[in-house]
Amino acid sequence: MKEKTLETLEKLKESGAKDWEPEVRFIQLVEEIGELANALLAENGHKPQKTKIFDLGDSFADVLFNLIILADKTGTDLEKEYEKMLKSLEKRIKKGEFKD
Repeated sequence: MKEKTLETLEKLKESGAKDWEPEVRFIQLVEEIGELANALLAENGHKPQKTKIFDLGDSFADVLFNLIILADKTGTDLEKEYEKMLKSLEKRIKKGEFKD
């Protein structure tokens, strides 16, 4: 993940795009999530295909791109936090928290 984070930040720098404050980056992330929602709804038949504006794979990638940048802007080690979450999830699964 660290390699992809560094690559993402380098691509942002190379693009010359404005490096937004975290609040603005978060709003951009929300916009990308909306585009992902549109793609998912159309892909799964909940919206007519003709209303599908965004590609599913591209939308997932856009969300990830903005999430990586936002994590970096806030000083969050995304890889470390993700590993912690997976370990916590593993413990919860072993405790049977998700069984009906």
